Amino acid sequence: MNHAFDLNQVIEISGDLAEVIKAYLTEDTTDEVLDLEIHENHLGERCVAVAIQTESLGKPVVQGAIVLVQPKPQEGTKAYLVSAIAEDEGPYASFCPQRILDLLSPTDNELALDWRERCRERLSDQMDEAPSSSMN
Repeated sequence: MNHAFDLNQVIEISGDLAEVIKAYLTEDTTDEVLDLEIHENHLGERCVAVAIQTESLGKPVVQGAIVLVQPKPQEGTKAYLVSAIAEDEGPYASFCPQRILDLLSPTDNELALDWRERCRERLSDQMDEAPSSSMN
């Protein structure tokens, strides 16, 4: 995976966020975003889980990454700080849906394994939560 995207960068985002993120992650590489999911919080910040296919030793490898997208209104109405962290760098955010985890290649990287386990634990915890009852 190209680690050139690891630095924080302010970019303008207008239109489809998914397409902007795909272009951001694959710019100047042969990497391909296979799947992504966007989660938005109440502050307008977005956490994007992605599966990226790259090559290692001539073989395709699929790795996970987290992309954080935060509004930067002081830079303009369409300005966002984008920070991408590959799974082998141990992202703090543990948001990743099962379908993306299922795409990832096997790894022995401890940071990636820890991130994947935290994501699975989060998914398990969400499934264990009882739905709230409503009184209508």
